Amino acid sequence: MSCSATRRINRSPIKRDSMKFPLWVVNAFSGGAYSGNPAAVVFVDADRDATLDDEQRRNIGRQMNLSETAFVTPLGLEGAAWSTAHAKYGLRWFTPDGTEVPLCGHATLATATAMFDEMKVTAEELSFMTQSGELKVKKMGVDPATGVSKLCMEFPYNAPLPLGECENSEELSGRAQGMAKVINSHLPDGLEVMDMQWSPTTKKLLVRLPDDKKVNNANATDSSGSLDALVKGLPSSLPDELFAVQPDGLIVRGCIITVSADVKEAGATAPEFHFQSRYFAPWVGIPEDPVTGSAHTVSSPYMARVHGDHGTGRGGYLRARQASARGGNLELAVYEGSHVIIVGRGFVCVRGELDHEV
Repeated sequence: MSCSATRRINRSPIKRDSMKFPLWVVNAFSGGAYSGNPAAVVFVDADRDATLDDEQRRNIGRQMNLSETAFVTPLGLEGAAWSTAHAKYGLRWFTPDGTEVPLCGHATLATATAMFDEMKVTAEELSFMTQSGELKVKKMGVDPATGVSKLCMEFPYNAPLPLGECENSEELSGRAQGMAKVINSHLPDGLEVMDMQWSPTTKKLLVRLPDDKKVNNANATDSSGSLDALVKGLPSSLPDELFAVQPDGLIVRGCIITVSADVKEAGATAPEFHFQSRYFAPWVGIPEDPVTGSAHTVSSPYMARVHGDHGTGRGGYLRARQASARGGNLELAVYEGSHVIIVGRGFVCVRGELDHEV
């Protein structure tokens, strides 16, 4: 007779060291759970900021796999405990491929939403110190129906220039024309790119399609024209096609494709939107961004010139829609040569804790 012995396997949990951080996922430029641009917001205590190095932040950004993960840290406490009255913070943003970006509007809005609505900050205005300088965000009230804060952000002025006025105009024009050729190949007969400009401060290329009166209405169903081409005609392969034109990403880091409302039509009635756009940034690991605040620091100065007083601080806000699959709405005011005001809402859809292994 033979017998066998069963070996007991120890399945007790493996002990490891970790740090825990408050974490939220916030839909920026949205008042609901399934629209806008989601960003992760990680709150890092002042005394632990130095212990979370850049590679760890990149890894967290990859793990979250959202277009941006924001890290927010109280500044200037000098050892004192954080309080809800504190108003000054450091802010950094990382993309899904680990790239740190110098400016991100939707993740700033998401962060301010988390600070005001989740951390219950009582300051009237938040000040974020970033790679793009100081960004200020002010609460403009709360929607009584949803409890969502409407926020006003002060951002840099990143107006685009005609390609011929840019320092690297010859090489830039060559790459821009290559991108225009790709975009034109997906437009219906009779439509083609009508203008291109480039922002030297952001390296974003603005591509304007012909004006379309249907831009005035987000729910327009007409199946012809520039708006339909923008919303439905651009294929999922477009980011890869644009990337192939200049894979090094040295000159163009993002591509805004935009359509203005017909100026005469917009002047006759109060349009729902003055312009609509989509934004592609495969050069930083974001094939298409759902709603992009930084892109509107480029497009709003351009469109303020198109629409006269609208958006200049004299004739009311420019109303814009980013026409991605999720979509989002923005209000914009442009102070030429100085700054851009972006107004939007955020919706907290996930509340939790980041368990970070160290």
